[in-house]
Amino acid sequence: MQIQTNKVVLGLLPGILDQALGKEQTAIDPQLIPILVDLAERHVSYNVKAEHYGTVGLGLVTTLERTLGSHFDAPTKAAWVELWSLICTVMIPAHVQHAQAMGVEV
Repeated sequence: MQIQTNKVVLGLLPGILDQALGKEQTAIDPQLIPILVDLAERHVSYNVKAEHYGTVGLGLVTTLERTLGSHFDAPTKAAWVELWSLICTVMIPAHVQHAQAMGVEV
């Protein structure tokens, strides 16, 4: 089930070739927004704090850079940073709102 969900979510991210249109998506598909909001809300229950999103993004990019070496060139790195920024643009406000509603530390 999780693998199927991941495949669907990945297909909604920018930079993915839209098979039907034959062109690259350049923005987050609106269908992804409620998925990211739900994910952010679940992270509150995992005791994740809003400040952790930056650390995770840095860890992700650093891991890709170290693992892929020369294959992780400047344009690829910029694309990952932009993607993470887009994801955080949705998730962090949803995270903060849900944490405040639950009365837990943001």
